[in-house]
Amino acid sequence: SFIESKSDALAWHYRQSDQRLASTVRRDLLSELRQKSGGMGLMTMENSKVVEVCPVSVSKGQCGISPDCSG
Repeated sequence: SFIESKSDALAWHYRQSDQRLASTVRRDLLSELRQKSGGMGLMTMENSKVVEVCPVSVSKGQCGISPDCSG
């Protein structure tokens, strides 16, 4: 897996990782991010094998991910 630093976001890509381990890490990461990101003006999004965090002021299209957004 790797972390991509974008101009307005951070994205964790885990497509080529061990899927059992990635599933556990993904669940824990999303839980932590969703608990803490809202009060910081951030939204957490998830797509196919990617978890991304970006400012609420950035549109989903700019962030690069769409379907499951919470902030």
